[in-house]
Amino acid sequence: MIRIFLLLVIIVLISCKTERTLYRPNFLDFRTEKQLESLSNKEIDSLLAKHKIHGASIAYIQNGETAWKRGYGYSEGTKTLKIDSTTQFQAAAISKVFSSMGVLYLVEKDVFDLDKSLRDKTYEFSIHSDFPSSHVTLRKVLKHSAGMNYYKLTGYNRKDSIPTLEQIIKGLPPAKNEPIAVVNRPDSFPKYSEGGYVFLEKLINNRLGGRENQLPFTNTIDLAVFKELRMLNSSFFEPIDTTKIAFGHSSNGKLLEGKYYLYPEQAAGGLWTNANDISILINEMAAYI
Repeated sequence: MIRIFLLLVIIVLISCKTERTLYRPNFLDFRTEKQLESLSNKEIDSLLAKHKIHGASIAYIQNGETAWKRGYGYSEGTKTLKIDSTTQFQAAAISKVFSSMGVLYLVEKDVFDLDKSLRDKTYEFSIHSDFPSSHVTLRKVLKHSAGMNYYKLTGYNRKDSIPTLEQIIKGLPPAKNEPIAVVNRPDSFPKYSEGGYVFLEKLINNRLGGRENQLPFTNTIDLAVFKELRMLNSSFFEPIDTTKIAFGHSSNGKLLEGKYYLYPEQAAGGLWTNANDISILINEMAAYI
């Protein structure tokens, strides 16, 4: 019997932390669907309350298929909108997995070369480097070994001015980060980088953008991943129907001003999805392991 424990047996997306992280408590370390089904709604509700979590999306993978999926709780503290298996959550760094697949799709289509120096004139590499003689490639950016600096994605209040990718890369207001740059020698050691994926998004937009394709990054992921895998509840677009999303909360369970933050760094952290759709991706990846 094949079970995907190495990747993630149960995915839990929680509308709790400002950072929008995946929360994987020990109480969900089960091995059979029967054990999951034995959990009563009362038990789950008690555990969510203990951790100041208003709602959760859970999926269980067995034998390469999504065997079980369910939503628990509510999208926010007033308990007016129930979470179900289609409710979208902000997925934080999981966005990078989908962005990577989009880049690899474009590599397969000969739009990009994984190992060509990004200093080649065709890539418009305009990021400052403390190591100009060391080559930065797409492969190095994808695996966080390009030496680019790290900054924490904190999101933007929906009432605030939202920076463009160019402003984020250059560290110009209203962006809240320092300029994205190569600050360590490429390939010297891995260092997690939000900035690398911001650059990847800008690269796709520069290469594929035009009058007939004004949203090249989002359109690429939609075509190469969401439609290909029939992921019906995943998108890099800001939700139109807010009755189908889980709202953001601080660590004390308080609803964020504006109900959720915006993340213009879409490739790095702008994904909306749920546990069921992520399980579809894991099943697809596991098929090639």
